[in-house]
Amino acid sequence: MTSVWILFVATGAGAAFWLAVLMLRRWPILGAVCMALTVLVAWEFPQLPPLFIVAGNTFYPLDLLSAVMLTVASFRVREIVRNVGWTTYLWVVIGLVLTVGFARGLGEFTPGIVLNELRFFLYPFAALFWGLSLRFDTLPKEVWTRGGIVLGWSLVAVGLAHWTVYGLGGADEFVDPASGVEQTSRILVSGQALTLLLCAVIVGCDALKRRQTLSILSSTVFLTVVILTQQRAAWLALLAAGLALFIHLSVRVRWFTFLIVAYSATIVILLVAVGGLQVLGGLGESATNAKTYDGRVGGWLYLVQHSADDGLINVIFGSAVGSGYGRFESATRWVEYSPHNWYIMLYLRTGLVGLALLAVILVELARTAVRKHTMPIETATISAILVFGWAYSWPWYTLLIFAWASSRILSPTLNDRSLPPQLSLQPTERRSHALH
Repeated sequence: MTSVWILFVATGAGAAFWLAVLMLRRWPILGAVCMALTVLVAWEFPQLPPLFIVAGNTFYPLDLLSAVMLTVASFRVREIVRNVGWTTYLWVVIGLVLTVGFARGLGEFTPGIVLNELRFFLYPFAALFWGLSLRFDTLPKEVWTRGGIVLGWSLVAVGLAHWTVYGLGGADEFVDPASGVEQTSRILVSGQALTLLLCAVIVGCDALKRRQTLSILSSTVFLTVVILTQQRAAWLALLAAGLALFIHLSVRVRWFTFLIVAYSATIVILLVAVGGLQVLGGLGESATNAKTYDGRVGGWLYLVQHSADDGLINVIFGSAVGSGYGRFESATRWVEYSPHNWYIMLYLRTGLVGLALLAVILVELARTAVRKHTMPIETATISAILVFGWAYSWPWYTLLIFAWASSRILSPTLNDRSLPPQLSLQPTERRSHALH
């Protein structure tokens, strides 16, 4: 009876998985909705509740979603190549190196430890490959802007709710919400702040072109809230995005961009005037407090040195997945959580090979963007995500935007001058090439 039951459950699970694959292939917007819902609850639920347990290993909703996304992307390899050309193979090689590290980890550590660490890479790469497999040239351009407005205002509402309940918070303060998971007291977590910044860039560029009141108001409010989040990584990403826009835009549009930023700064000043010096003091302390960063740098150096001490193979190809990130962040503080640096993490698990391949991809993106010189939104969004990755991992739910921007820059078939961007989230047409 037990064997029959196991077979029945396995058959049902397989059918449900394949149904999810078919649904995501038919309606890609479902993937975007999952990303939006995840980022909206990221403060309350840093990790979503588990789905089921198999052989003592816990599996989560994002594990299933990532597997579905990778499966869908595997049917559309030609579409990925069409979008980003020969850089597709570099991304695949990075994925293969990670897969080898995963296999090595299964031979050295328990599956639970290996799976927990694999998730740091599985979620971003699944979202990236799925995003690269989409058609970005079939929807009206207003759809992407409207999506940015809806998601942006939703994040603003989430931030205001947290401010009302817990206060503005600070960089070194934590609260214990109803979920029981200790969380930063800042009104948005870092990934939410980055997502809101990306919404501000997309909607703001629409404002630069069309001068619509809603777009101007939305981008102004979004930037204001990004500042109030006190997420310094998001602040640096904002500077990177602003610099990219400044380089690409005309003099007239630069002045209009300056006005939007000035309006945002004015709102922050008015909030300070209303709330007293407490808000200003909190922002100033967040901007000047370098204790966290100094500790992280010490931990990064420790991890890199430890990797070098483990031998040439680990330097070139990385350590096995599951090796952990145990390190000293000070003379007496030992920590084991992720190092909060995407590039250090990539080096530790894919070695110099992974870093070199990523560098080649980024150089090609930069070279092509400079040559075309018609990619302000794309360059700004990629710049923001890249800079953010120095202080955190790449949030998986932002990599749909990264995939869109990469495709816009590298694909010779997409319209270089359409502004704002276009994203195909319509049901896929039943054509032969859609199966690749």
